[in-house]
Amino acid sequence: MNKKITFMLDMDGVCCDWVKAGLKSVGKEELIGTWRNGAKDLGQLTGLSYAEIWEKIDAEGSNWWRTLEEYSWFWELYNKLKERGDVVFCTSPSWDPNCHKGKLEWLHDRFGRSFRDYIFTNRKFYVAKDNTILIAQFAITKDDIK
Repeated sequence: MNKKITFMLDMDGVCCDWVKAGLKSVGKEELIGTWRNGAKDLGQLTGLSYAEIWEKIDAEGSNWWRTLEEYSWFWELYNKLKERGDVVFCTSPSWDPNCHKGKLEWLHDRFGRSFRDYIFTNRKFYVAKDNTILIAQFAITKDDIK
């Protein structure tokens, strides 16, 4: 018997462009488009400290997360995955409680308030099991969607 596949889909860097928003928040818009797979973090890219970056992002509240721009290919990716199995958003929140709220609002804006296919955790290994595939941050590009 074939078991259904569950795709655990990260939000940041897979569905929406948090790097672009982060660069705008810290006043480094000239770096947009320079982020590449393999870069460690925004600090490495901008030369700013972790505290400096998150202070600016956190100051913008839940709306920062709610208004993250979805990648142009988000819906194509989501629909292709839905054709093959279940899709559950598995996303790691920041320390700021507004992050949880904003990410939930981002999902509800796209799927409606009754949408419940999400898990907020920074311990994604807890959801690892047979027939489950995690698609995580910066692991894919539009060319990977087939």
